[in-house]
Amino acid sequence: MVFTNTKKIELLLKRYLKLKKNDDLLIISDEYHEVEIQSILFVAKKKSINSTKIIIPREHQKENKAKNIRIDKNILKKYEGIIIFTDHSPETTSFRYTCLNYFTEQCKRARAISMPGVNLKQYKFINDSFSKQNALGEKIAEILRRANSIDIETKSKKGKRYNLYIPIEKQNPVNNGGYISCGEWVNLPTGEVFILPQKNKTNGYIVINGAIPGFVISDNDEIILQLENGNIIGIESINKELKSRAIELFFKNGIIGNEKFPNSNTICEFGIGINKLIKDFSGIPQLDEKVFGTVHVAFGRNDSLGGDIIGDAHHDIVTKCNNLYVDILEKALIHQNRFSLPKTTQFINSHFLKLKFKENDNFKMEGSDCSFNRKEKTYNLTWLPPRGKPKITTIGVKNIKRELTILLDIIKSANRISYLEIQNKSNLKRINKNRLIYILKLLLSQKIIKIDS
Repeated sequence: MVFTNTKKIELLLKRYLKLKKNDDLLIISDEYHEVEIQSILFVAKKKSINSTKIIIPREHQKENKAKNIRIDKNILKKYEGIIIFTDHSPETTSFRYTCLNYFTEQCKRARAISMPGVNLKQYKFINDSFSKQNALGEKIAEILRRANSIDIETKSKKGKRYNLYIPIEKQNPVNNGGYISCGEWVNLPTGEVFILPQKNKTNGYIVINGAIPGFVISDNDEIILQLENGNIIGIESINKELKSRAIELFFKNGIIGNEKFPNSNTICEFGIGINKLIKDFSGIPQLDEKVFGTVHVAFGRNDSLGGDIIGDAHHDIVTKCNNLYVDILEKALIHQNRFSLPKTTQFINSHFLKLKFKENDNFKMEGSDCSFNRKEKTYNLTWLPPRGKPKITTIGVKNIKRELTILLDIIKSANRISYLEIQNKSNLKRINKNRLIYILKLLLSQKIIKIDS
């Protein structure tokens, strides 16, 4: 058998999953991705990567039998990489999310890749050098991290302008730019930044002129969605077939208001495409949402993304917008599918503080608030994990090394830290107090943190 796109597969294994010689890879798939599986096994063998495959028939996936997978946890922990193939359908979405969450929870060292509806031909969209893509994603994520609301302005074929107003959660945006952390998973190909809307707060209209799942919208067609309190209450299109397809995504029996499944018409995600390799729509949501300069709104479940909206599916609806406004920017972030990043604000990739100790402390904090409880003599650090809602960690002063106390004294009135990591197994003497103060001053100058007066 002759395999194509072997260089992309090698890229997938080495740069995305960061697998090395003698590492272990687990592949989970249905019975319809044999070509993709064999191509990965072929490349993995050449690179001396140990591979195991598990085939779950699609009918079993539809019954969501992922929880019935029984592998000894000690055996499971040996895997450094996981790849999951499924089709892209509401019937297999629950299975895919259950698998991803189950395996990343058990395999803390593993990186996982999900490829719903993606076949060997689409491997060409896997970015060879994703550093620029990731850097763009970081800039956009930092803007969304500071923002309170988004206004999507779209224009109909008749020239009428429509606006969709989306208040967003105080939650870290996810930059799916290419890098995968241990214990995390991403959809491949990469190339989007997304954030969750506040529940039941989105209102207005949006013109959809890109793609919906399974269907590419032609240049002469469009769909207009009306949202009220976060739910679709109206769908209009001159094209009757297109209107019918759209209604079927969200409602039963063609009746608007008759939910197809719980929260099927509830907005659950807002995202921006940043993959320059994907230029055309295909009807495959996994690709369409990454088209460079487009925006997408998703409906259905977002519990796997850190939200609390449950359901049986997650539908991404992609469009080209006339203007994308973010409340903290004077100008549109996107104008006619072109990014217009603010030039006056400097964004840096290295805005992080890293402290290393011998203790077993090991946690990450992103977008944190810091307060000092004088009575209890503890520091309360409220932080946003990469996916999820704010969490609070209380640290007693007596249990902290002198350098950490100095650092927290500097930032005790700060209401924002972009990244803080504490790890074990390192020499405390190597920490340079002046270096930490320099980084803090840099963060202050970039307005990544600020000191309350």
